[in-house]
Formats: sequence, structure tokens, C-alpha cells
Amino acid sequence: MHLQTLKPDWATYRHRTRWLCYLPMYHAMAQTIFCVGAHTARIPVYLMRRFELTAMLAAVQRFRITDLIMVPPVVVLMTKSPATRKFDISSVEYASSGAAPLGSEVTREFERLWPHGRINLKQGYGMTE
Repeated sequence: MHLQTLKPDWATYRHRTRWLCYLPMYHAMAQTIFCVGAHTARIPVYLMRRFELTAMLAAVQRFRITDLIMVPPVVVLMTKSPATRKFDISSVEYASSGAAPLGSEVTREFERLWPHGRINLKQGYGMTE
């Protein structure tokens, strides 16, 4: 969370930020980021009952989600699925993936879903076991 506050436009960015959580609430990433982190930063989180790609993409489009905080299988699925190109995901300003590393080819393909190099997929990895 501290790294986000270092952005030059953090104050204005925080007010337009919207997150989408498709992970179950018993998942460590969901608890840490979407329950604690979002609450601390006062960022609204839209919750999904379960993950399904087209429902996730529809939620990004409908609620103008700005940050995609994902796990690697979702990044790969978004990259490979033709459904991704059927939705307006232009509201996304930030994308990150955690729990396992992604290869550079998948990362570049994911980033190409947005024009002009607008998205630079950040990767994090943490052991919670």
C-alpha cells in the first residue's frame, strides 16, 4: 500500500480508483488486498460471487474498474480468450499479478490488450503457506 501512495498523483488517483475482487474471501490475497488494503486506502471494491471470465470482463466494463489485481491463471486466460476483446477494458490504469511468476511472453501479450503501452503488468510473489 505504501508504494501506491508514492505515485505523484496519489490523491486524485485514489478518488477514481475501483477494484474488482473475484477471489474467495478465504484466499490470503483477497483478505490482504481487498479487505485490509482497500479499506485502509478507502478504495471501493466490487465483489463477485465466483470467477468467470466473461462476468469479470463485464464487471470491468460496467463498473469502470481501474485496477486489475490478479493471479497468473487469470492473466493467461485474459490473454488467450477472444472474449477479452469483446469488452471495453479501457478504464484499467493498473494491472498486477501475484502468487506465481509469469513469463515475459505472456506478460507482453497481456499488455498488448491496451493500446500504446498504457499498461505495464507488475508482478509480485509472496509465500503465505
